[in-house]
Amino acid sequence: MPSNSPHPNLAKLLINGIMTEQGQKAIYDNAFLDHYQLPGSHLAGELQRRGVDTSSFLRTDVRFVAAHPELNQLQLELQRMVMSTQK
Repeated sequence: MPSNSPHPNLAKLLINGIMTEQGQKAIYDNAFLDHYQLPGSHLAGELQRRGVDTSSFLRTDVRFVAAHPELNQLQLELQRMVMSTQK
C-alpha cells in the first residue's frame, strides 16, 4: 500500500478481508481463483490432487518487485498486447 494512500485504513480492511476464508471464497466464486496458501483454498486442493509441489513456486512480494524494476516494463508490454487483441 502506498505511503500516501488517501484511505490507508480502508485498504488495510480490504486486504484483511481478502485474506480470510470468506474473502477467498468470494474471490473464487467470482473469478475462479484464490491463493493456494490461505485456508479454504480451492486451488490448494486442486494442486494437491494433481501432485504439484508448491515449494518450487516463485514467491513474489513487495521486496521481490522492488528488486526487479524490469517487471514494470514487462507489465506495460503485456498490457499493450492484451489491449491490441481487444480491438
